[in-house]
Amino acid sequence: ALENKGLVRTLAKPDLIAAEGMFRDQCLGVTYQLNTIRGILFRCLFALGDLVELRERVAPVRAQAERQGDRYMILICETAGGALLAAQHDDMPEAERALASARERLTEGAAFVPHYWAFSTEALLNLYRGRAAEAHTRMVWLEGALKRSLLWRVAPSRKLKNAVRGRAAAQLALAGGPDAPRHLRDAERCARKLTREREAWGMPAARTILGLTALARGRPSQAIAALRAAASGFDGEHMKLYAAATRRLAGEPLGGTEGDALVREADAAFA
Repeated sequence: ALENKGLVRTLAKPDLIAAEGMFRDQCLGVTYQLNTIRGILFRCLFALGDLVELRERVAPVRAQAERQGDRYMILICETAGGALLAAQHDDMPEAERALASARERLTEGAAFVPHYWAFSTEALLNLYRGRAAEAHTRMVWLEGALKRSLLWRVAPSRKLKNAVRGRAAAQLALAGGPDAPRHLRDAERCARKLTREREAWGMPAARTILGLTALARGRPSQAIAALRAAASGFDGEHMKLYAAATRRLAGEPLGGTEGDALVREADAAFA
């Protein structure tokens, strides 16, 4: 029951910690379940901005996985831990090394849970580096692969894909060009899908996308209102880094003393 609750509410940190302890200390023959719960917990900690705890949890699990030759857990540690933690410090060579290490452990010609971990992380890193086209291409491919493997029925996989694809499409629309209208429609479609999921963090994620599409449509006031609402929604889910990043997005078009203050506060949150 704890495992299921944690999987349904991906940010239910206490439930995930309890499930990890139960599988680790009370069960035998549940390596896959324990690994998966740990992976979800690692992503949860990153979303909540609990990066010190994330680093402390990943290190011993990674060391144990290396001793046991556990390829699946090593891949999770490299993607949900190593690559994202390295990006937080702007250490992109280390992030790339971790991601390459994860890719080496993938089975070719298929799409399983490890592919979801690796390629969703790849897309997040590309978004961070401003490579929206690469992120979007990867998420379009991943959606088809998830549907063929039936992993599309797993709600967290679907939601993260829509959030990342929507952000990438919105960034491409902001860049302009002849394909901008198509990217706008794609971004707004992803936002609608997130809204229909009725997941608490999905609403601010959808508002973030809609704020960016409003900017692309030349509606800065509407964009700033949507981004501020998104940041407040992330605050309500205790996703402090997501809230800070969204306030930064609002601060840039707002400008002036207030906008500059939002940007500075966001940068301080990531320091």
